[in-house]
Amino acid sequence: MQSIISSYPIVTATQSDAVTYVRCLKYLAETDGLHHSEAKFILNFIAQRNWPSDTWELATAEPLNSLDDLNLSEVHKAVFGPYMIRDLYLVALVHEGISEEENSAIMNVAEKLGISSETCQRIRLATESQMTAHKVWGECVA
Repeated sequence: MQSIISSYPIVTATQSDAVTYVRCLKYLAETDGLHHSEAKFILNFIAQRNWPSDTWELATAEPLNSLDDLNLSEVHKAVFGPYMIRDLYLVALVHEGISEEENSAIMNVAEKLGISSETCQRIRLATESQMTAHKVWGECVA
């Protein structure tokens, strides 16, 4: 069965793209303290995309202090924005659901990406529904 996190808008992301993406996911996970399940999720995320094995280390070596550090172009925002929001929600859901700090950080990212709060909430609902569906299906076939 294909994983919920296996789709990505670019099949062959550059290492720089991958590191930037992981830096953002890690930034979110750290808003309420990086839990080992979140780190494991991000490492699995990297592996499923066949991104370079040192992507995590490179992202960790240059952590984000602010989302402004990303310097994303308008094209990057348009292409990656919805995927980024979805993946941020996935990381937040891994450990005890979405905390207030994580939700605030996600909304901040959405604003910087030009994604409305309404669209962000729709992405959250879709992501939570997908996660629930995968969990229930897994229980059915286990």
